[in-house]
Parts: sequence; C-alpha cells; structure tokens
Amino acid sequence: MKKALFILCAVSLHCSAWIHAQIVPAKTNTKEIFDKLKAFAGNNAENVYLHFDKPYYSAGDTIYFKAYVTQGEKHQLSKISGVLHVDLINRKDSILKSLILKLNNGLAWGDFALPAYLLQGSCRVRAYTKWMLNYGSIGFFDKVIAINQKKPGKAVSTDQGFNVQFFPEGGMLVNDIPCRVAFKATGANGLGADVKGVVTDNTGKVISNIISSQFGLGSCYITPLAGKSYKAVFNLANRNVGTFNLPEASESGITLTVNNADSNKVAVDLNASKPYYLANKNKQLTVFIYSQGLLKTVKTLLDNQMIGFDIPKKDLNTGIALIALFNDDGKLMGQRMVFINKNDQLQLKVNSDKNIYAPYQAAKIALNAKTPDGKAAVASFSVSVVNETLVPADYDTGDNILSYYLLTSKLKDYVEQPGYYFKSNNPNSTSDLDVLMLTQIYSYFNWENVLNDTVKTDTTLKPEKALQIKGRLLSKDGKPLPNEKLSVLIDDSQSVLAVTDPDGRFTFSDINFTNNSKILLIIENKSIRKKAQVTLEENHTNIPVTSTALHGQYTYSDGVALIDSSKQANVYTANAKVNPFNKRGGGKGSYHTVSLAGAGNADQVIFSKDIRNAPSLSQGLISIVRGVDFEEGRAYVRGLSTVFASGQSVREPMMLVIDGAIIPNGNMDNLSPKDVESVEILKGANASIYGMGSGAGVLVINTKRGDSNDSEQVVTNMSPGIMAITPQGFYQPSRFNTDTDIALKKRAMVLWKPDILTDTAGNAVFEYYNAAPGSYRVTIEGIDSNGNIGRAVYSYKVQ
Repeated sequence: MKKALFILCAVSLHCSAWIHAQIVPAKTNTKEIFDKLKAFAGNNAENVYLHFDKPYYSAGDTIYFKAYVTQGEKHQLSKISGVLHVDLINRKDSILKSLILKLNNGLAWGDFALPAYLLQGSCRVRAYTKWMLNYGSIGFFDKVIAINQKKPGKAVSTDQGFNVQFFPEGGMLVNDIPCRVAFKATGANGLGADVKGVVTDNTGKVISNIISSQFGLGSCYITPLAGKSYKAVFNLANRNVGTFNLPEASESGITLTVNNADSNKVAVDLNASKPYYLANKNKQLTVFIYSQGLLKTVKTLLDNQMIGFDIPKKDLNTGIALIALFNDDGKLMGQRMVFINKNDQLQLKVNSDKNIYAPYQAAKIALNAKTPDGKAAVASFSVSVVNETLVPADYDTGDNILSYYLLTSKLKDYVEQPGYYFKSNNPNSTSDLDVLMLTQIYSYFNWENVLNDTVKTDTTLKPEKALQIKGRLLSKDGKPLPNEKLSVLIDDSQSVLAVTDPDGRFTFSDINFTNNSKILLIIENKSIRKKAQVTLEENHTNIPVTSTALHGQYTYSDGVALIDSSKQANVYTANAKVNPFNKRGGGKGSYHTVSLAGAGNADQVIFSKDIRNAPSLSQGLISIVRGVDFEEGRAYVRGLSTVFASGQSVREPMMLVIDGAIIPNGNMDNLSPKDVESVEILKGANASIYGMGSGAGVLVINTKRGDSNDSEQVVTNMSPGIMAITPQGFYQPSRFNTDTDIALKKRAMVLWKPDILTDTAGNAVFEYYNAAPGSYRVTIEGIDSNGNIGRAVYSYKVQ
C-alpha cells in the first residue's frame, strides 16, 4: 500500500555549488540541512557558454565565437565581471593563444586564427572569469574543437578497452526490493558502445535481458535476493564474452525510485525492506527536491514499507532536479536526478524573404523573439549561416546553448552528443534522457561539503571589472623607490596616477585599453628619471591547464605541442628596455625555444621584432638570414651539394619544424610573421640532432605562446623617465568578411554576426550574400535580460 503525501514547504534559492559525493555527517537534523543549503545558496557564481560559428575547422580557418556569461541558476546575464579570459589549447595541454575580452553586461565575442600548419587532430577552447576561480572550476567552459576532421562514429564493443559501469537507481541495491539498474558501456576511445547481453545470478539463471538504447546507455530491472550475486554477460564484436559484476545488494535498507514519464508530475516512491522498516518504524524521513534554485521538502514518518507522493512539474523549474532522501539522523540514504522540460524558453520565429535563392544572391532574414509568456523579448543573439553541403555535420547533436545551460554544465561527467536530447523531433529523448540522469553525477554542489560547512564560499578573488598594470620602481642598483608617483597616459585620452609602496610596487587599476593602445608610463619625479628602472609584471597570468583525455571525443594526431617556459618580467630602464628573451649574445636558455638543440645552439636566431612587419615570413627572413635562399616559402642552404634524381639536379629544402612538429613539405608562409616569436637556423652538426632528413639544415620556428603578449613590448626612444609600454590589453575582434568578391564565393561560412539585438517589439533583421549552391543553415542562439535562453534553426536552398 502506498501512502500519499504532500509537499510541506518551498523556498526559492539562488544557488551555485557542487554535488558529487554521497557521504554526509550522521546526526544532522533536516532543519540543519535545509538551513545550510539555504545559506550556501548565497553563492553568486558565474557560468560561461561560447557559441561557435561552425562545428569543426580546417587549418588556417578562423574560429569565431560569442560568449554569454551568466550568474546564478536563472541564467541572467552577469554584471559581476567585466573581463573574460579565453584560451586556445593544443592536445598537449599547452596554451597556443590567450585572449582578454571586455564583457559588456555579460556579453563578448572574439576569434582565433588557426595556424595553417596544424595537422589532423583537435584543440580545446577554454573560457572563464577570475570570479569563477572562487568556486573551483564551476562555470568554466571547456570544449574540444575538431581540426581537419569530423567527429568519429560510435565505439566498437571489442574487448580492447571495453568497460561497463552499473548505477542502481537511488544509489544502492537492497534485497527483496525491485530496482532499476542503469548501465553505461564505453569503448577504448571513451565513446558509448552499443551492447546486448543478459544479467544472470550466481547459478547461471538469466534474470534479465539488457540492451543499450543510445550512446551505450540502457537500463534493466532486477529484484536481488539474499545469498545471490549477479553479473552481466555481453557478446562482444570479436565474438569474445565480456563479464561484469553488478554491485552487491544490502540486506537492509530503503530505496528511492522516481518515475518521470508523466508530462505533468514526477512520481516518487520510497520502499523499505522489512528489516529496515522494523528497525526504523515511525522515524522521520525527509525528501529534498532541488530544482534550479528552487528547494522543496517532503516530510513523513516511516509507518509503511511503501510510501509515495507526486510532485507537480508546474512547481519545478526547467532543467535538472535533484531528489535526495535523508533519514531522521540527517544521513543521506539515496538520491536521483530527473530532467524537467517545461518548454519555457524563448519563442523564436525565423523567416527569409525567399524560399529559394540564386547563387550569390542577397538574403534578408527576419527574427522575432517572444518570452515564454508570449511577450516581446529584448534579447542579444549570435547568428551563423553555413552551407551545409560544404560543411556536412549532424548539427543538432552537439552542445548548444540549451543543452549547455540546462544539462551539461550541471553534470560532472562527459555527455556524448548532448544536443540529441533536445531535438524537437526525437520521440525517445525523454526516456533516453532519464537513463542519462541515472548514470551521471550532479556537479553543481556537494552534499558532503554543504553539510560539513567545508564548501568554499569565500570570495577571496574579487571580480575583474577592467584591466590593471602592475610593476616596481627600482634604482639602478635594484633598491625599491617608495612614495614615488608614476602615471600612465593611454591613447592620449586616459590618464591614471599611482604611488609606489615601501617595496616600490605600484598598480594602475580599473583601466581600459586594447592590444593596439598607445601607452606611456611616466616617472613624475624628474630628479630620479635617469637613476630609475621599471619592472613590469604580466597583467594576466594563465591559470594551469587541467590535463584531460577529452572524453575520447576526437583523435589526437595533430603532432603540435608548445613547451611552456617560466614567465619572465619585462625590464625597462628609464630610456630603454632590456628584454630577457632577446639576448643575442646570451648563453643557453636566454630565449624560448622548442628546438631539440636547445637555446643558444643555433647558427642564427631571428626574433619577432625583426620580422613582424614583413608581408610574409620568407620575405622577412630573406635579408636577415645568412647563407640561406628562400623560394616559395621554403629555405635552401647555399653551397650544399645537390641531390641528383633521374639525372637532374634538385635542391633539397631545409627541414621545417614548427613548435616542435616536423612539417613535411611545409611552407613557412602559411604562418603570419606576427605569430612568430623566433626563428632558428641550424646547419651541419647543429642540425644533425634531427637525424635523417636534416642534412640540408633545419629551420625551427617558435610561435608566440599564450603567455606572450600579442605584440612584443617595445620602447620608443623618448626623453628620460618616459617609456612606451605594450601590456596585453582587450582583444579587438576581427570583422567577419561579408564582401562578395570572387575569392569568397566558394566559402562555406557565409555569415557570422554576434551582435544581433532585438528591439522592443522583439524584432531584428539581418542581411548578407549567399555563396555557392547548397543547403544553407541559419543557427541563432541568445539570452534576454531575464535569463530566458533560446535557440532556433532555419534552413533554405541556394540553387
């Protein structure tokens, strides 16, 4: 018999935290749990999502993106931070490039120009604010980007690397109580593997048939019995048999089961074994329901072995709801996630002025946005238009603004093809999403930390509202100069004053400048200008990159890695700069290199300042490098013996090495001179360390690292005590080229527009030119001022 209950109390919370452990202290009453969770909900964490222009890229492409930074669980655009950091990371977890973007009401956009030498593989894009560091890694955006390839297919269930995990609903099996057991099967690459098999007991009796539904996920039902053990047996693709033990069942306990199939309610059942019921009869049980910042509780006495109640979905928020059961001592007995979808996002309508366009014809697209209650929505959107015929992909299965904010950003483990669960024409999305909830761990807060008061809630790091310039003022013999005034003049319009502390340190705070800003640093005391030197600190230090297998999402074969070296301060005297990386006569280690020969062992080293303004890299080197000719992007050492092939004399080019990767038949002019930090020329014995193929010499190119400024800091010769400095500033996004010249007519990406804003009637219009024939896809994503998120896809033909 099932006992019906009612929800006793509810409170709206604004919560940001982590949940992934199952251990909580005993003897904690439920009022303490409620109060601690309510207090913990005061955290005001940010979350960032990036919308990209297309699903994968080729070497030499530009990655365009728009950032949406929200705060709290209502997805409202954040006004906390004014600075966003975005990193491009290679497969070796080295930062290729870092951008600093200025946030305006939680919005920013930028781009990465991919090096033309990248081979097939992948990279990552990571985005975060310094405010997020107060909460661990919550809110960070970290996405794998495929380079020169598409996503691979499903994993194959061979015995090499094949694995299966089991997840009893609520967290445990209890003897004599029916239980739904979910499973997750993965192949060697970490992707879901389709499987079929059976569950048997220790006598070999078949208890249940099991088959995966999507991405290696599935579930079955078993009723464990005392004295029995259970295992799953799978027939693998290579005709071998895989056997995996199920978790052991407890003799006594209480289970939590949830039925989310009804569109109007969530049914919750508590089922106690007879031994547990007799030992705990009439003791209090409390169920907490946490739904995207909303907390509800249900209390009851254990006066029946089976207790059930319904939760109306109208009282919950769209997204993941966590349901947790506590006994009267405040001990966590089980928890279960469910996904609530009330379809209450922005309502977007998209129309074009034609159904079919001619090649290269102008297109006009109209967007109308309404709030969930049908009112006009003033919202910010980003739009991409791509020729799907030239860039084929399953666009609807990847992460998008809906799946990210409502699903993946709240889960600890990787979700394969999260967009699949939000496809409007998917009849299995509800049931498959429910299985996913059984196999995942909620990551937004942690019961153990909440109840033990060990959650990091202090905000030691203050939000970045703007940029800063920091450094020290020292005498020529290295002694600090306290209480001295310095000023910076930015673009002849912004002037800021700072005073050195007892250690000679100074900080110019809350200033705004770009990578292209002209900045003068001035020592105000003229009497010390010729006796002083300034040491500047990096105004941005990259946080460590977490090593990750990236969930097997892509194959790593790009062969490109950067070797990070420790940061060095940029030192200025009153009149000139001493750059530690550019010491020509220095010994080993005086500049950054990934050459196998090491720093200081090259025949010649050319630095960025000598070539950055050249029209191409080879043209920049041609008048500098000694004894080397340059033809069509390749280098040839003069005077070397020629190689004879078929009776003809053939010149052998120097081996090309870029950031440690040997590039066969590489063209150095695929790199922009502005991206190069140094070029090393190795000949003879110095080149021999590269083995076969190095007889014609080796040309090593070291590109600029993420911890390097976009442009090398240079000092203009000025009067004493006045220095021109170039700290890394806000990145100025590149303009997407919408011109109609012939070179662009075959492009696959015809529009990227990150600055769409609907008016008070909810309307916006944008225009562009189509390119070659094909099926075109318009993807629109955005958020309004109230945190309502929306996504729309519109298709048309060009023929």
